[in-house]
Amino acid sequence: MTYLLGIDLGGTKIEVAIINADTKGIIDRHREPTEAHLGYDHIVSKISKVYHLMKSKYHLTLGHIGIGTPGTIDPSNGLMKNCNTTALNGRPLKADLESALGLEVRISNDANCLLSPKRKWVQSPLISLMPKLFLVSLWEQVLVGDWLSMVK
Repeated sequence: MTYLLGIDLGGTKIEVAIINADTKGIIDRHREPTEAHLGYDHIVSKISKVYHLMKSKYHLTLGHIGIGTPGTIDPSNGLMKNCNTTALNGRPLKADLESALGLEVRISNDANCLLSPKRKWVQSPLISLMPKLFLVSLWEQVLVGDWLSMVK
């Protein structure tokens, strides 16, 4: 079985999900509090922790992962901007995560993932087939949306 791994980085939680690459069904997921008040380095460390937890649990060998973030990367300098998790603003999250994880990290703004034309609705006990427009369920849309194109 081939796995994909996606991470939803939010202001209050970091959630990682393992997806079956063939069926697009969610195999497993794990959630940790972001604890953004502890700063940028702590957030990078928490992302590394959840990644390594799933990598070791499923014996994953991945070339890259996808992350939905509360902000975007400024293409002129590679730094995060417009993040409501303000510790990320002005920081090179992509570069720091690639260094910490040892693989390519594909980052997209979580709202862009939701609205992506590449979004695919999949059958899963965790996700309804009806589009959800409420941001409260945004992580599910990010997971099956742009992440599938980022992690393939």
